[in-house]
Amino acid sequence: MSTFIKLLPLEMAEVDESEYCEPAMELESSDTIVGDMNEDHKKLWTLWKLAQLKGAQIKTKVLLGGGLTDDENSQVHKVEARAEVLRGLFWMAVHDDFDLWNESTIGVRKGYKIVTCLWQVTAISDR
Repeated sequence: MSTFIKLLPLEMAEVDESEYCEPAMELESSDTIVGDMNEDHKKLWTLWKLAQLKGAQIKTKVLLGGGLTDDENSQVHKVEARAEVLRGLFWMAVHDDFDLWNESTIGVRKGYKIVTCLWQVTAISDR
């Protein structure tokens, strides 16, 4: 079993409520609230967003002219892959826990709301 899979439950347990990253997008008039994120959703969301942030911080170094070392380049790939897996786990959990498998457009909103919507327009931080 991969180290990532072994450590994920431990990492989730270490995420404190004070560290949660709240979704940025406001509730839209066309949204239908289906429920609130549970603690596991909030932790997966937070770990996903933190992984995205870490990857962006490393890439910013390139934009500022510093370039990436081979080790940093490897780290970017690892962090991006981690973020993608966390994203998938988050959405799988939401679909499963709210039985939204037949819904084509699901979103998250401020207040940790899970919604169905006519179309998904996400804030950059919510992708």
